[in-house]
Amino acid sequence: KHVAQTAETSAAAALELGEEEAMTKYAQATTNYKDEAKQAMLRDGIDRLFLEDSHWAQVWSKHFERTVALDPSLPYDAPIPASFDGGCNLRVLQWNLLAEGLVPEGFLMPLVSRNHVASVDRYLSERLKGGDLQDIQAVARLTSQGHRSIVWRKGVGEASGAWEDFATMACEMASAMKGLAPELKEARGKELKEIYNADREDGSAGQLTINEQAIVGCEHRLLRVLWMITVTQPDIIAFQELDNFEFMKEELGKIGYACGRQDAAEYVPIKDRSGETYGERLAASPWAFAPKWGKKRGMSTSRFFLEKRTKAGGPAGKARLRDKEYSIDDDGQAIFWRQDRLRIVGSPEFYVLPGPEDI
Repeated sequence: KHVAQTAETSAAAALELGEEEAMTKYAQATTNYKDEAKQAMLRDGIDRLFLEDSHWAQVWSKHFERTVALDPSLPYDAPIPASFDGGCNLRVLQWNLLAEGLVPEGFLMPLVSRNHVASVDRYLSERLKGGDLQDIQAVARLTSQGHRSIVWRKGVGEASGAWEDFATMACEMASAMKGLAPELKEARGKELKEIYNADREDGSAGQLTINEQAIVGCEHRLLRVLWMITVTQPDIIAFQELDNFEFMKEELGKIGYACGRQDAAEYVPIKDRSGETYGERLAASPWAFAPKWGKKRGMSTSRFFLEKRTKAGGPAGKARLRDKEYSIDDDGQAIFWRQDRLRIVGSPEFYVLPGPEDI
């Protein structure tokens, strides 16, 4: 009994020491990723209003249970404390990353671009110059809604343009296209584009296009993921649509995460592996990453579009991540785990469900 108690005490002390070391590592990495993510967001055209801690507290509180929600007054630069004592926590993070190769794709998202904020502020400033009660009330209403909740609706015919609720616009777009015959959708889409996303007089893109380009920037999205991981300290991470596996493997490895055995061979993309079937190619890898494999094209849809854009040249090609170039890869699912709490037994095992192999 004494030996058992001594062993239990030693194990608890070791666990506590491991947790302290992990906390220190996470705290250091959190500040770095937070700063880098914000700088990358600025470069991609997101306004400073949406880089403040208060904004992130408001957004993230919608996705976290109360047991792990951060106090809005905290600066998001330290790990969330464990919810339970005695090492009884097991945090699992699941995240669909949105593959780099699948954007931009016409996503409708609240407007947070620097261009949009400047346009709203100019409009409000001009309205206030009038000084009458109606103008003041209009400015007060729009200000209370916030920049990200309004969008400019262009006037049609004799009607003048006006700021409209983003939700109203999204609903109108969905309703206008729903049930419409295929041959009519293109014309209706052009009408809606002219109202909500018309190109500017100088030839630059419309407000929704500019906003999407700012939001879907690959580097700042992945840096935000790493930032959130250092804040939440998940024990297990499950990613979907990951087409930057090498980058995430390197970065997560720096803060104590693994995705394979310690003696695993170098990662080889599925397109370069041997094997006739999808299952054989998966089994040839020592990493817990299952890339998609399109048998008809010989690649995933994400890789197909990214290679196509890269060949065309211009800014839509493969992004540099932390000022480093990475090769184009297929997107897929990956599992990472904290090495100070979990270890892999054997090697990753893959089970392919029955059905067509064009996955």
